[in-house]
Amino acid sequence: MTELMEALLGSLCTMDQCAMAMHLALAMSGTEQQARLRSLRGIVQGCNVYRWVDGMLIDEARMRQQARLVRQLGEQSTQPVLNGQT
Repeated sequence: MTELMEALLGSLCTMDQCAMAMHLALAMSGTEQQARLRSLRGIVQGCNVYRWVDGMLIDEARMRQQARLVRQLGEQSTQPVLNGQT
């Protein structure tokens, strides 16, 4: 939810939070409503399944690279020292 900073948030299970969010929405100027809606639409349009999959694939590649580095460092530290060299 950190992406939707312009959104008015409230728990549907809490009547007071819903009422406060509705009050804020109804009390804000039309200009502010339009600006918030324009911003939110732009964020939502950019958050699609392709972006989600790309993010997952990038995270997976990063984790594989980290695991590979850890294995390589572990193998190097277990090699015997010959003539003062590793």
